[in-house]
Amino acid sequence: MSNDVGISKLRDLSKLMGTIADSLSGSFGSHEALIPERVGGYIISTVLTPDMGWETALIDKEHAYPVERYDTRADAVVGHAKWKTDAPMLKTVIRLGYGDLIADEVVTLVPDLNN
Repeated sequence: MSNDVGISKLRDLSKLMGTIADSLSGSFGSHEALIPERVGGYIISTVLTPDMGWETALIDKEHAYPVERYDTRADAVVGHAKWKTDAPMLKTVIRLGYGDLIADEVVTLVPDLNN
């Protein structure tokens, strides 16, 4: 592992640990989110996260998968609308990882058709 990769992983781990600590202490502060929407057996949820910025997650019957991240709220609004349109046709998504700590991964979706 090169020194740059090691430093990057340490930064990501530090950010993750800070987020966990903030979550446990309840010190996230204000939580900004777009209105979650249920479409085609999934929930589309877009929030401003304290560690990764704006992020859309697709929630199926079993898990929540972060699927796209954005630099601005305006980009998040556009992305949220795109996922709302595309979600009913999806069978798989790429679950976004966490920096250099957790790799992206293709996952098979399980729609919740009862809700």
